[in-house]
Amino acid sequence: MSALLATARAMDDQEFRWRVMGACIQHAAGYKSMSDDGADRRYALRVLSQPHVVDQMMLCIVASNPQIAALITVGADGTVDTTGVPDNDIEFVVAQAWADVAEQIQGGLPSESAGTAPSSARAADAKNLG
Repeated sequence: MSALLATARAMDDQEFRWRVMGACIQHAAGYKSMSDDGADRRYALRVLSQPHVVDQMMLCIVASNPQIAALITVGADGTVDTTGVPDNDIEFVVAQAWADVAEQIQGGLPSESAGTAPSSARAADAKNLG
């Protein structure tokens, strides 16, 4: 079975989505009492205010984790089984990815360091093409 197929199919699995959502809610609850108003806390408040909304970026990060993807099975008929993924693995990946997801959500767009040219370089390229 392809790890790529496992990752993609896990994104559609409602039980897996609920488990990622649960891990996010539990992690967010730890930020509730923080006085700091940083991106991590704002993301936590967003998760707690909309607990049934699963952040797609977080879901992608969890589903694409190699250790997690290796535990997902996809049958010949396309059925997916994510029950082999331990909750603590999901919780660990959520905790590790929290700050990155929070930063991206706060900014609204992927950062320029995430593989795109800086805006000044894009502007120069556009000028040269025009």
